[in-house]
Amino acid sequence: MAQVDKMMGSQPLHADSYLIIGGTTKAATTSLFTYLGDHPEICKAALKETRYFLDADYPVPVKRKTGQDRSEYNSFFINAGQCIRLEATPDYLHSIGTPERIHRTLDQVRFVFLLRDPIDRLVSWYRFACQNGALCPDVSFEDYVAIQVEGSAIDVGSQHLLAMEQGRYTKALERYLDLYGSDRVWIGFFEDLSENPLVLLQDICRFAGIDTAFFVDYTFEVHNRTRDIRFNNLNRQIRALRASLRKRLPTKGGRLHKLLKTVNSRLDPFINKLLGQENKEVFISDHLMRQLQNYYADDIRSLKILLDRESLPWSNFNT
Repeated sequence: MAQVDKMMGSQPLHADSYLIIGGTTKAATTSLFTYLGDHPEICKAALKETRYFLDADYPVPVKRKTGQDRSEYNSFFINAGQCIRLEATPDYLHSIGTPERIHRTLDQVRFVFLLRDPIDRLVSWYRFACQNGALCPDVSFEDYVAIQVEGSAIDVGSQHLLAMEQGRYTKALERYLDLYGSDRVWIGFFEDLSENPLVLLQDICRFAGIDTAFFVDYTFEVHNRTRDIRFNNLNRQIRALRASLRKRLPTKGGRLHKLLKTVNSRLDPFINKLLGQENKEVFISDHLMRQLQNYYADDIRSLKILLDRESLPWSNFNT
């Protein structure tokens, strides 16, 4: 765990307070949101990703009026009562204006960030882009990297083509640490969540000032795992239908929204079984691996200094 976390969690959060999982993408934030959302002292948002505080030009769809109205933001949390309000928008880490926007809107707020080996994360983004049809099936991982290095195909609407750059975490984290201080920012690692979720969840509980005992007998299931897809056209049609339904339904916990969530949760296992297959090995040549390691080297040195760590739990950078 990062050394900047040592002073965290001395004062518990309380009513009308917020815990935001702010990043990063492709680092198990859906699973973490689910685990924390099951805690009795937490009220999770009706949408995992409210995206409420994202920059207006950030390349993901956003439903909001101003992005700076606490009452409007609170409408994502149904019957919160005395519980801590939890949301998870992993793109907050990469949205430049988000830290200041949240600072102007919310008082009692703390942040959780999960970081992942940037090369493994880039592979996950590649698989996800192939899965959702953003990349053609014949685009290799090496082609995917080359597109981002050259920058020729990157535009404001191509989130998957920002994945390589967004694996450099230090400057993004500094924006939050400079504004909020280390006592309100918890930084951990995807790899630690995968290896020992109980230890990591209890650490976050201490940071938030909530009971750590809840997770002792908890079953940690993986959620929203990226898988290779056998029938891409059918998958795109299903995703388009779901997106169309979401646009037509309220996002604030109404009956129709709850019904759609229930239907989706029951359909997901069937759809995954029908469309999914075991992930294929993504080939990375020695030359490409060195290229990626060199690309991230300076940022990883800076990140170690920021977190006061001699090493990170990332196998691609510990050889």
